[in-house]
Amino acid sequence: MGASAKMIAFDLKKFTQEIIPWLMEGEKNEIIDLEQKRQGLPKFHNLSRIMELFTPDLRSCKFDKRFAADEENIYHTSRIYERPNEKCWTYEDLVELFEGLVLRYCAKYQVNLGRIYRLERVINSPKSNIQSILNRLSDYSFVWNHSSGGFEEGFYGWIDTSEANTLLKNIGDIQLVKRNSRANQELVDSFEGILEKCVEEELGLSFGNDLHFTVIGNQELYRLAELIINEEFIGGEPRFEMEIIKDYRPKVQNGNDL
Repeated sequence: MGASAKMIAFDLKKFTQEIIPWLMEGEKNEIIDLEQKRQGLPKFHNLSRIMELFTPDLRSCKFDKRFAADEENIYHTSRIYERPNEKCWTYEDLVELFEGLVLRYCAKYQVNLGRIYRLERVINSPKSNIQSILNRLSDYSFVWNHSSGGFEEGFYGWIDTSEANTLLKNIGDIQLVKRNSRANQELVDSFEGILEKCVEEELGLSFGNDLHFTVIGNQELYRLAELIINEEFIGGEPRFEMEIIKDYRPKVQNGNDL
């Protein structure tokens, strides 16, 4: 049991210039309508009004996760995922939509970090400017993770190419949290590898748990993989093929994979 953490390098330009405008346009947008149907989600009535509650970069929401909407109105709810009536959709539905759009249209590379749950459990930095970027990656867009149970799956945060470049140039200032057995040099090497891809191709980098459109088993730990979408859908989800770019899997120690 548990959630598998991933770093995903994604097309930040497409996210900014396409995904965000699609969401701001709301349910009238044909891609939003298509993704809603692909995933079997409820109709997103008044989506554009809900999106007005978000900051322009979509990192936070005025109502946090306490919102719902139907054909008539939007609601500031007292509890997360509360539905004022049976016709409402809630933030949990929007998280599924957001995750699908980003992964289907923007994802390019991934590293599977296994069951670390939170990035700060395995790496940190003594330098405040570097730690600040790590925080933006791992805990700055918390509105886009799930809160209906489990291990709060979904996106935790993302950084842009410039921030990825800063991390890459200062990779020596990123330290392992030694008390965690999953914190090892191969993990840092894999982090460096996906940062290199972000800088080379001007991509953003995101971090999250159980990003369900790109679930690849824990046996692929520390493999930097190119995600090649396959347009065959199973249960509304796209399938990704993989091309392994680099292999950073830790060596077997005492008969067990780390």
